[in-house]
Amino acid sequence: MKFKNILLILFFILVLFATFSFAKSYYISNVNSTYTINTDASIDVVEEITYNFSGSYSSAYKTFEQFAGETIENLEVYEKVNGVLNKISSSVTYSPLTIKWNYVANYENKTFVLKYRMKNVINSYDDTYEFYYRLWFAKWSVSVSNFSSKLIFPVDLNNNFMVFLHPKLDATWKIEKNNVLVSANNIPANTFLSLKVLFKKDILTNPSFVRTIVGDGYDKAIKDEENITNTGQNSYSSYDNYVSDNGQYQTNSLLILIGLIFPPIIVLLAVIAIIFTIIYFNSKSKQICDNKNFVYYREPPYTNDPLGLVEYITKITLTKNSITATIMDLVRRKHLTIEKIEIKGFFSIRPDYKLTRIENLKDELTEVENALLTDLCGGLIGASRTLEEYKIFKRSSTNSLLTNWKSWNATKFEIDNFTSSKENMFFNFDLRNKFFKIIILILFFTFFAISASVLIFLGPMAFFGIIFFGIFGLFWIGFALIFILIILKSVGFSFTFFVVRTPLCLARYCKWMAFKKFLDDFGTFENKTPFDIVLWEKYLVYATLFGNASNIIKEFKNYAEIHKTEFDSSFNNSLLFYSISDSSFMDGFTNSLSSASSAQYVSSSSGGGCSGGSSCGGGCGGGCGGGGAD
Repeated sequence: MKFKNILLILFFILVLFATFSFAKSYYISNVNSTYTINTDASIDVVEEITYNFSGSYSSAYKTFEQFAGETIENLEVYEKVNGVLNKISSSVTYSPLTIKWNYVANYENKTFVLKYRMKNVINSYDDTYEFYYRLWFAKWSVSVSNFSSKLIFPVDLNNNFMVFLHPKLDATWKIEKNNVLVSANNIPANTFLSLKVLFKKDILTNPSFVRTIVGDGYDKAIKDEENITNTGQNSYSSYDNYVSDNGQYQTNSLLILIGLIFPPIIVLLAVIAIIFTIIYFNSKSKQICDNKNFVYYREPPYTNDPLGLVEYITKITLTKNSITATIMDLVRRKHLTIEKIEIKGFFSIRPDYKLTRIENLKDELTEVENALLTDLCGGLIGASRTLEEYKIFKRSSTNSLLTNWKSWNATKFEIDNFTSSKENMFFNFDLRNKFFKIIILILFFTFFAISASVLIFLGPMAFFGIIFFGIFGLFWIGFALIFILIILKSVGFSFTFFVVRTPLCLARYCKWMAFKKFLDDFGTFENKTPFDIVLWEKYLVYATLFGNASNIIKEFKNYAEIHKTEFDSSFNNSLLFYSISDSSFMDGFTNSLSSASSAQYVSSSSGGGCSGGSSCGGGCGGGCGGGGAD
């Protein structure tokens, strides 16, 4: 054999030897646990685990995946040396609950003892208590040679018990007075061992730490066992006179049925009640104009009405239309100029508009108009901004222009002018107030009914269940209502929040609607066109308010081409000049203003979290978890 081949063989032998030398493993030779059930239903646990280490190890851990309501406290770790327990340092983390401890082990056996107290593990049914827990967790990746566990009750069990052990393993159980003893051999890796014990209600004298479940636990246990196909030791001892009579069982079943079915029915009835309430109040708030005396108004019926008020009178709401119309009116009255400019980008040129505040001593501004000019351009005469600059400016403001616009007009129209006395009121809010009171009552009774049904289902200790399911029910009511309102809005259903116009306002409303009808039908008249450029501009302002500016611009273009000589040079600086000289002016300006007026400062926050969980099949019991060593 060549020397090179000999060296290669020796090299592989060394590598193989090193691999086995550095490989490490462990198994668990013995587990001995004790569960002492106290009279208050808390459980003191002592777990003794013996590890057999091959190789070097320095830490171990155990994980508890608790079910809802379960708590584990006073968690401590000890090392058992020659029968003496020495407490060792450990650390606890959560989600899931995990305890980790450090040590030094090298090809040796070590025994660790975990001590802790569990609460809310025992289930309290109408007829029985139930201890259902995994004595050994499925998430251990190693086998267990010998396993024993003891469940200690406060008093002797006598015949008042029922025991189930899962799954089918080399495992047995027996009863000795007040103890349930479990033993098993050779539990494979990733395999759990679960114990279920049903015992009489008089075993615990002060059950403070139980989970209350409405219904009979005996029937539930029998039914659960029938569904488990891999059950091993599932025999049980005598259980004489343990089960409640059939009449009591039927009553509990009826209560459970009520608790399950009533909440969705209550939510459905609440949604229906709110829908009918909306329809009823909407019909009560509808107002019809009798326009027999004036089908059309050919000029604005009230020239002193601010445009925000006109829009509120006609729509019972404020939109960006009244902002745009007010800006157009300020241009018409020579308080503001608009200059179209172009912004050059890398690949395109897009339009922008420069707004400049100018002085006009002949025409006074209202408080709302002054606030609008100050917000758009600044407070000084000669101040100017482009709409792009205004958009950037609004990003440092907490309110958008539309929000401010609504606030300015609401303060002016609803408080200062029209609610000072009932005789001068323009709007009546009594119907809206009644609507909200009825909605609050419906939601209150809904919450009460849902809470009552949940209380029946979960029992008298279900305070958090009541709160959760009550709020959850209200959430679904709100979600359903939003969905319904969106559908109604899409089919043209009008929502005015049930604000009613007073007779004084209704007369004004009808005249404004007659003027709007005139503007809507403007193109169908003969010999209707005015010769006064000022009146044309007023038409354009109000058509902008009512959303029909394109109609006026079209008619004026046709008229201007025929009568070019009838307008003086002032036309070149007019609002109409902007509109007809550039076909995209009105649409472009409106879109740019809409984008700019929507801008506002938006704060953002981020957070983190984690969630986790597990699910167990039949025969699981509480306390899924596992452990390991490194």
